[in-house]
Amino acid sequence: MGESTESEIKYLLQGAEDYRRLAGPGGLGEPRRTERQENFYLDTADGILSGKRIMLRLRRLSTAAVLTWKRGAEVEAGFFRSQEIEGPLSLEEAAEVLAHPAALYHLPLPPVEETRARFGELTLQVVGSLVNERTFHQAPGFQVELDRVTFPDGSQFFEVEVETEDPSAARAWLEETFRSLGVNAAPSRMTKLARLKSAKAH
Repeated sequence: MGESTESEIKYLLQGAEDYRRLAGPGGLGEPRRTERQENFYLDTADGILSGKRIMLRLRRLSTAAVLTWKRGAEVEAGFFRSQEIEGPLSLEEAAEVLAHPAALYHLPLPPVEETRARFGELTLQVVGSLVNERTFHQAPGFQVELDRVTFPDGSQFFEVEVETEDPSAARAWLEETFRSLGVNAAPSRMTKLARLKSAKAH
């Protein structure tokens, strides 16, 4: 873990039936693995980080957790490029941060150091959360991630993501796959956090 550049193309599926067509027999194939991700987003009450297009996310997995500092933008429809800084933490450390976000500043992690260097020690709070069930599939030349995202109110949305430096090739492969399986999808123009905020606003 550390600093990296992430480039990914994302498509939003129209609904649960489109997700089932990709996840089921004849879809994307047997998943290489499945991961349940609990995502918690940290920011100030007045949104200082999001105002700078920065996301600070604590992701809790089954046996460990990851803190991610991420800043990026949409380059073209559904294609995002981001600077990403990650650091691992234990489940016990994650629980302490979620209960008392100021505890984050006691952890010697690159995302914490980046936040402190830019803003000092902000008064952080958990501003939102969601659960993502992600399955990883291998396609010719691509690793494909199929996401079923659940908000706290129980509502869901479904996405497909491909990490790639060649968005044109990935887009062509995705759209042909959707067409052949009868899947309704369109480029996803929002991050998961932006979609969560939009859902909370309505």
